[in-house]
Amino acid sequence: MICRIMVDIAKHQAAMPGSVDEGARLGELARRAAELFDAQPAAEKRKLLDYVVSECRWKGGELELIYRQPFGMMVSAGAMQQAARKPVQRDVVSNAQRASGGLRTNTA
Repeated sequence: MICRIMVDIAKHQAAMPGSVDEGARLGELARRAAELFDAQPAAEKRKLLDYVVSECRWKGGELELIYRQPFGMMVSAGAMQQAARKPVQRDVVSNAQRASGGLRTNTA
């Protein structure tokens, strides 16, 4: 079984030489995206925004962006990762609070 897995890995590596390097370069580019964007002149920033954003509008006092694909999926994935990193805030109620009536629950 292990030999078969090793052979499969070797086949994949031979089929796509450099794909690991490309992935690493893409990751580095993604990490530096904000820095690279800030360093560009206004005309280049506008071109990039036209490429990435399909529509934008004010909604509820905030700028709402609608991204072209695959950028919309990337933004969604990033938001999910950020949400997963945030600690879940839970209300902790002690037994003393329950006993004193500090905790009210609906039982309807």
